[in-house]
Amino acid sequence: MFQATISPVGPRRGGTKFALGIVIALLMLACARPADAQCTTNSDCLWPVGCGYAGSLTVPIVVAGPVELRNLVLADRPVCTPVPPSGAFTISSFFDVFVEVSLDGGATWAPKAAPGISGLMALTPTTPPGSNPRGFDTEMLSLNIGGGTLPGGILIRESPTQASVGHANDTSLGGGQFKIDSFFDIFVELSIDGGNFWTPAGQPARLLLGTGNPTAARVSTWGAVKAYYR
Repeated sequence: MFQATISPVGPRRGGTKFALGIVIALLMLACARPADAQCTTNSDCLWPVGCGYAGSLTVPIVVAGPVELRNLVLADRPVCTPVPPSGAFTISSFFDVFVEVSLDGGATWAPKAAPGISGLMALTPTTPPGSNPRGFDTEMLSLNIGGGTLPGGILIRESPTQASVGHANDTSLGGGQFKIDSFFDIFVELSIDGGNFWTPAGQPARLLLGTGNPTAARVSTWGAVKAYYR
């Protein structure tokens, strides 16, 4: 969360106006950021129907020589997996995966889509049964992208050695509406030789949950990402 502290200053001419201008500008930037990791849906499911996870539009998530990847998006297909009343559980889900690929060190980027990619996730409750919201620690156990959907020889997978963890809160709003707050810090690995050698990302890519319905197209919003790939 952004915080600004204003320290007392002497009677320098224009100092108060200058400081106030900085604060107003920073507040405008903070307010312009989209709401993070949130989706409202009429399906009480995990993963929520009509929602998806989106990463950074600009920061590469993994680099192997001239090959770079960014803007990883996992759009959940409309299959509802009800949450059991208690206990840990796993979900085998299908995602439509979008990613941008650069073959020239980031000079140019090309969008790629991989439909119907399977992923396996584990969820462990962090709140008692019947709570509202219900909380879950989450971990993505497997995700493999390739098989002809990416340029020759390029494959992406969730790291088999580093845990890709996150959290989810499921809040009932009443009237059949549910708010899901969720994120993943996912470690991915990149192969450019068909899986013989894998290059791990130096840090996890944070994927934030958002609505899958197109919204006013602002940069860095899930609506803009979906509109871009339509």
